[in-house]
Amino acid sequence: MHRMLARAVCLSFAASGAIAQPRTDLNIRSAPVWFEETGGIALVSPNGRWAVFQGIAPTLYDLVTKREVVVPLPRVENISVIGFRPSGDVFVRGTVDGQPGLYAGASRGVAKLNLPSDALPLWSRDGKQVAFLRRSMPDSGIFLGPVDHSRAIRIAGGVRGFAWSPTEDALFVSAIDKAGRSTLYKISGDGTRSSAIARDLDAPPGPHGIAVAPDGRHIFIPLASDAAPNDLERSEPHASRWSSIYSIDATDGSRRLAVKGDGADLIGPSVTGGRLYWTRTESRQSIIVLPFQGNAALATIPGAAVPSWRPDGRQLGFFYGDMRIADWAINWDAGVMDIGSSGRPAGPLTPLVHNYGEDFEPEWSPNGRWIAYHSHRSAKPIAGYEQQESDDIWLRRPGRPVRDTADIRLTDFGFEAGPPSWSHDGTRIAFVSFDRKGRPGIPLLWLVTLDTASGHATHVAKVPLPASVSSVSWVAWSPVGDELAIEANGSKEGEHTLWRMRPDGTRALKLLEFTQHTYGGVAWTPDGKTLLYSALVADGPFDQLFSIPAMGGQPRQLTRESGHVLHPAVSPNGKWIAATKIKRKVTLVSIPVP
Repeated sequence: MHRMLARAVCLSFAASGAIAQPRTDLNIRSAPVWFEETGGIALVSPNGRWAVFQGIAPTLYDLVTKREVVVPLPRVENISVIGFRPSGDVFVRGTVDGQPGLYAGASRGVAKLNLPSDALPLWSRDGKQVAFLRRSMPDSGIFLGPVDHSRAIRIAGGVRGFAWSPTEDALFVSAIDKAGRSTLYKISGDGTRSSAIARDLDAPPGPHGIAVAPDGRHIFIPLASDAAPNDLERSEPHASRWSSIYSIDATDGSRRLAVKGDGADLIGPSVTGGRLYWTRTESRQSIIVLPFQGNAALATIPGAAVPSWRPDGRQLGFFYGDMRIADWAINWDAGVMDIGSSGRPAGPLTPLVHNYGEDFEPEWSPNGRWIAYHSHRSAKPIAGYEQQESDDIWLRRPGRPVRDTADIRLTDFGFEAGPPSWSHDGTRIAFVSFDRKGRPGIPLLWLVTLDTASGHATHVAKVPLPASVSSVSWVAWSPVGDELAIEANGSKEGEHTLWRMRPDGTRALKLLEFTQHTYGGVAWTPDGKTLLYSALVADGPFDQLFSIPAMGGQPRQLTRESGHVLHPAVSPNGKWIAATKIKRKVTLVSIPVP
């Protein structure tokens, strides 16, 4: 991802500057991904001159020129984090001569900082005090104290944001508990005293940042509402729960809306030079339907993603729900929409599966008698992604209630499971998933054999992969034979390969290598002669759809949309392609402190 900075220019970080405009916006260039950068935060340097966006790969900006710049630490490799020291110059997490650590500029090039390599530090203005989290010790609370003698301060819940008071005699900390409720704490600078300023806050579950106004009394924090979070409301696909910036009074815990995030999420507040900064993220996903030959989309289904076709081609399945940070993914449900002979919608969106947790799109069996889907379903309303009780493949009959206890759980080992894909005879299902008891973060390929009468699994097995393939991101079963197409992950970020192979792992044939940074998806045409996949266009910023003969050959670009196009699905008659389209806009915004 560091190739993103290839066109930027190197600048010295000795200068400082003030930004005087009433409001400033800096457009952040998003990475070519699906959901992975949704919670990314832009951090501003103490002198107000620089900003870094901590996305898939950290990207540095000059706030005066509003341009990307290269980190001026040429000896440091594998940079995964960029931050700022009290003077405003940068430090990074990376490696120098193979040694991992935190590094900053020095008279002889770079110097390793006297902090743990997994620390996320925030210094006081004089540089004598430091507060930091340790990624390898998430349950240790926050470390606080002199730079050479900090100690762990226990906090109830996971820390999601912290900031020094203007006088630097106190640290404010936002932490979230297992029930999904956040508390704002004030800790004395020496770490000996702490008190809760406000409880039951509706803050986002991930890292979200906080900031302190120059008066030292008002703390800015992202919240989805001014009340305690409602777990039932969290699961609603389109609840009005966008993250906004609120101000909390440190003297009495009262809160008021400072900046409203209607239709977009606002997170990562910071205060520098009398200005309030925040990151605004607007993410939109939709399904587009277009002719198989490509060209412009005929129809769009807003808020939907990952399409699938009913075997008769008269209905399109998908999941739908806002991409909002406060309730990340647990508000996604499975739905369907009738599709006419012209390829356009012929009816309203109809909910199909609605559980407490993430539900993905329906995948119909070839005879249409069963629906398989991936679900994180839980028995009761939940507070967040980590509280989901399942991440497996489920089975149901068409026409059942949207929340149905009769659904059949086919697997019980999944984690980050992908969409299921039916064999052409309807007796087996292939899918991609981590193994909860195996190596974390490695998606493997699995096969479930079914009793087609009862719907219960009779056998579950891991599919052997080609020797050069260590993990798989997507699988699609041929509609005409016993063959799988897989999208495999390469050894380096962005390297993907397309394969076809037998369900027992034999006769593996690599068709091509391509660039992709997320779950792009792969699909067969109904005759089994062509494969569709998503790849990053060499001369453009977006992923687009391509086709390639199933036996190998020259790829052909099918789409030229102004957004990322992923997850192709071909209609049973071969006329239409449905796909996910992603559009995202990330902006660093600043105004004078309210």
